[in-house]
Amino acid sequence: MTGNNIQNLYEEISQNLHSAINELNKLPSSGTKVSSTIQDTQDKLGNLQKKFDEELLFLKQNSEWDEFAIAFFGETGAGKSTIIESLRILLNDPSREELLKLEQKEKIELLEKYDAVINRLKSKSEQDVINVYAEVDSIKRSIRSLQKSKTPYIVAFVICMIFSFLLVLLYEF
Repeated sequence: MTGNNIQNLYEEISQNLHSAINELNKLPSSGTKVSSTIQDTQDKLGNLQKKFDEELLFLKQNSEWDEFAIAFFGETGAGKSTIIESLRILLNDPSREELLKLEQKEKIELLEKYDAVINRLKSKSEQDVINVYAEVDSIKRSIRSLQKSKTPYIVAFVICMIFSFLLVLLYEF
């Protein structure tokens, strides 16, 4: 938070105290107990505003920096990061906003890469299936032609080759 923002915050608090005192002055005071309570509250708020204004004047006259640094320390898991992140959210920290936008952009890029890989694998798998069907059809034609020539040993060998081929394919998937 910059020095101007802090001064504006202090000025706003001082103005709110002054407004609260003015609102109390507008209240109707019927009865001595009510009027004494209102007067007591006005006195307390007046003293608070006077002290606050004095402190504010002291800070304005004696501040050496336009920015303040706050340090948090404590044991692991005590909530330091939670407090800091909460402050960053409440104060609309621009660096946090940039980081969130960057993280969102990176997530979108990763999802696009993931989709591209899935689509490549899908098209490759579809092509592999088409190739397997073509190979099986070719083998079936070969078996039919061998069956016509009545060579049972070759047919048995080819059938064994087909099953071996299919087992290899299934193992790869």
